[in-house]
Amino acid sequence: MRPQMRLSSLTAYLILFLILIVLFTFFDHSIALGASYNVGDTVCVQSEDNWGWYEGSILEISGDKARVHYPDYGDQYDDQWTPLMYFNPPYSFDVGDEVIVQDSRDFSIYWPAEIVDTRDDEYKVHYDGYDSSWDEWVDRCRIFPEPKIGDAVYARYSTGYVFGYLISRDGERWTVRYKGWDSSQDLILEWEDEVGSGDIMPCPPGEQEYEEAFLASKVPVSYPATTSIYHYEPVEAPDPNHNPPETKPIGIGNIAHGGDTLDLVVQVPRFEDWIDIYLAIQVAGSIYILGADEQFYPLDRGLKRWRTHLMYQPLYTLFHDIPVSSLPQGDIYFYLLVSPKDDLTRYYLWYTNVSTIRQGYFTGSALMSQDDLAALASSIINDMVQKGSVTWYEQVENFILENRDSFEVDPYNILAWIFFNQNNIYPFCWAVFKELQQDASNPLSLNSAAVCLFELDDIETGGRLLDLAYTEAPGLPITYENGAYYYDQKGMAQKALEMKQKAAQGDGANPYSAWDGYHYALGHGLTDYTDTFDSMIPSNFSLLKSDGSMGAGPAKTAVCCSCNGGFYYDVQECVASCEVSLACFTSICTPNLQCCWQKTPFSLSPKICFPPQGLQACLAVDEKGNVSLEIGGGFAGIGVYVGLQRDFKGNYTAYLAPGTSIGIGTKITLVSTDPKARKGAMEYGVAQGASYSGLGLSIGLSSSDLWHKSPICDLNYIGQ
Repeated sequence: MRPQMRLSSLTAYLILFLILIVLFTFFDHSIALGASYNVGDTVCVQSEDNWGWYEGSILEISGDKARVHYPDYGDQYDDQWTPLMYFNPPYSFDVGDEVIVQDSRDFSIYWPAEIVDTRDDEYKVHYDGYDSSWDEWVDRCRIFPEPKIGDAVYARYSTGYVFGYLISRDGERWTVRYKGWDSSQDLILEWEDEVGSGDIMPCPPGEQEYEEAFLASKVPVSYPATTSIYHYEPVEAPDPNHNPPETKPIGIGNIAHGGDTLDLVVQVPRFEDWIDIYLAIQVAGSIYILGADEQFYPLDRGLKRWRTHLMYQPLYTLFHDIPVSSLPQGDIYFYLLVSPKDDLTRYYLWYTNVSTIRQGYFTGSALMSQDDLAALASSIINDMVQKGSVTWYEQVENFILENRDSFEVDPYNILAWIFFNQNNIYPFCWAVFKELQQDASNPLSLNSAAVCLFELDDIETGGRLLDLAYTEAPGLPITYENGAYYYDQKGMAQKALEMKQKAAQGDGANPYSAWDGYHYALGHGLTDYTDTFDSMIPSNFSLLKSDGSMGAGPAKTAVCCSCNGGFYYDVQECVASCEVSLACFTSICTPNLQCCWQKTPFSLSPKICFPPQGLQACLAVDEKGNVSLEIGGGFAGIGVYVGLQRDFKGNYTAYLAPGTSIGIGTKITLVSTDPKARKGAMEYGVAQGASYSGLGLSIGLSSSDLWHKSPICDLNYIGQ
């Protein structure tokens, strides 16, 4: 029984440490490398880019770096900061001294030589094995003392140079004891090999001290003498430092710096002997521990080892790119414990924590949780129903539920567009939040919901919905446009202009955004922005500025493609979309009907009927110039019409149009002269109507694959 009781005590002891938040004071373990330097000192500096040595004077020192002025290069490098480890005081030599000289073309080669003369800051050298015709004057920073046994050097190995020590010499051959670190195994390696004199590079004192300090930092970690607990600020990637107080074995991705995704990446430094590794997460007040099967288990089910019988843990990713929005809001703690194998009486425990509560881009408030969003949607929907006709809402919703699979476009989206264009706010808000209940992460739906709340004078909650829209899809012009409205309503004109500027610069931005931003800046006296917006208004934009002038921005050209009705700024984009040759173009467009109407899922259709009820004839003209004549009527709550439409391109289409008394209907294509029309194709729409002076008047919106006016057609002289 004693071992079982002892294990239970240790488990409770570990749980206590996992839950406690412990504060630590860390010591500065930085190492001063190389000689001591002062501003004004003359130094030789090795380039980090090409290994060449250059003479200069120190302008400024900050920590372990300095700025240097190089007399031979003017001031073009004066603002560069170089680590002091690459500095070396100039050597002083006498005639007859044996030296090595850096080649003036290949900085990795050093030639054995002898000093034969001196002048100022140069030395004349004679190269071993060459006649005096090769003698030359060399800058002092390219000359180093001849290496001796015991010196630290960089010696060629394979295709590079590795740090090591000279241990013997036989003529022009040197034996080098290399010391390197294998990052894949977190292991210091030592080996010996022979090289020629030309395969040795000097290792100045600063670099030698750095190399030795680095290797010392990679000595395997000793077992802990007792229990040691270390907390550290969250980091994106793990740092397996061999000094336990500085080790950061858990990286959590960009959430560590306020990003939107969470990773869990682990790396443990090499230990002197076998170890066990435990990994745990604390979320929403509960602790879960990772098992060997890489499944998390509640801690009350007992301790589970994640890894055992190993000496180090290479970089390992447990999970990647988890959206922060999908995590519970609050603090998440990550724990990693390393103990000697099968011995939990002593261990290192590292932990870090991060908050998943994010501040909104617009409001600066904590992001609204999914539960709060769902509650808001339910509240708005109920409120809108109570302010309207409960029966009407029920009829519409029942019809949508029964026919949802028949709609290519979300029917709530169709309704929202209709009611917004009618300025009918209550059913607009109802439809928007019903749509949001279907997909709470849709940034366009979140924008529409924000507009609803703005219309209901709830500016702050509308701003919080924009925060969510920005989180889901940063950079949408419509989000910036609505953000500008949010800031304007709060009296923050400059912030509103910043949003308008972002909207005007976004992909797919309408030239009108820049035009609107220009006049907003002008109206608020913020003239610093007027030039910016003016330069973004195309000079061929049809709307003139308030002073009657055109925009100062570059003119935009456009291409209309006959194969798909698409409207493009780029010819090649049109070709790629059509997957055919240039024959797909009707023209490099001038403003004509075919080019200025673009496909859309929505078509607005006013209609007039006589008589207002029963068997009637109806004439409809939509905003594109398509004209339809329908004959039919409504009986027992069901309406059936037969229609003929002439579109703006001169095509004729016969169709059947059944509908319901609440205004939701279907249009079925029977036959058409349009080669792109498909027999049996269906369109869906919603209409609202009333009787006036013996006529039936209605306006509707349909989800058809028809054409509408492109805002780009507000450009004059398109294609010129």
